[in-house]
Amino acid sequence: MKKLLFLTCFFLAYTIQAQTKQILFIGNSYTGVNNLPLLIKNVALSLGDTLSTDQNIPGGSQLIQHATNATTLSKINSRNWDFVVLQEQSQKPSFSPAQVANDVYPYAYQLNNTIKANYSCTETIFYMTWGRKNGDASNCANYPPICTYEGMQQRLRESYLEMADSNNASIAPVGVAWKTVRDSFPSIELYSPDESHPSIHGSYLAACVFYATIYQKSPIGSQYLPTGITNSDALNLQTIASYTVLDSLTQWMIDTNKPIADFNYNGTSTINFTNTSTNGSTYFWEFGDGDTSSVQNPTHTYNTSGNHIVKLVAFNSDNC
Repeated sequence: MKKLLFLTCFFLAYTIQAQTKQILFIGNSYTGVNNLPLLIKNVALSLGDTLSTDQNIPGGSQLIQHATNATTLSKINSRNWDFVVLQEQSQKPSFSPAQVANDVYPYAYQLNNTIKANYSCTETIFYMTWGRKNGDASNCANYPPICTYEGMQQRLRESYLEMADSNNASIAPVGVAWKTVRDSFPSIELYSPDESHPSIHGSYLAACVFYATIYQKSPIGSQYLPTGITNSDALNLQTIASYTVLDSLTQWMIDTNKPIADFNYNGTSTINFTNTSTNGSTYFWEFGDGDTSSVQNPTHTYNTSGNHIVKLVAFNSDNC
């Protein structure tokens, strides 16, 4: 939305480019620690974008539980979400391919179907998490590949890629960005003392990855810094998040064909609107004075001075 201000003697115009998104998070403590949804919202706000969030993230929850959880299902069906984020319990996707195929994939499929049944235009995002700092000691004997961080991270990557591909969904590749930070900036501690959950640095990295995934824009330049993160560390985390996501949109199956509404305008009382949206096929304008239009590039005359909030909605060929 943009605000047009009319004064008696002259016309003052300014442009606000912002995207508003509605996102539901379904997961557990990896989402809850440090309040990841709020971190993402604050990063977005600092860059001029607006995020509306809700979540059901009980500690230790698994997709098999969420698939029949009354609160989860109620929240999925509560509105037409832009995105629903699915995060599995931190260890399960790293197990053997046969075990993951039996214990994880069916419930990812079930939840994704529920999401699409509620609103076909919702995009499911799978939250690719990270390996434990020194591997999964509790399951190492049963499946040696996850005895190390590297082996556990590789299995998480493989499983989340499979989940996204088989459900026509996207990935927020937090685990991939996490590995890059570990390799490039080992002095940045991403883990909390339990060597599993994220520190504030780890959660901030995740927030920057999610911002790039959701908005397909770089988080570099965000002035939002949670307590405990220095400017230099923030820039390094923003940069890695940005390049991890935006250099590989196809790999993470991020839909680059979503309609994004935007416009410019000029004039005094009679305004010429220029539609600069991308991937749109039909449009709906609200001019802030009670009038509307479905013309792509309308001209509108205001009969009264004052503030007018103009809203443009862009739809693609699937009416999303």
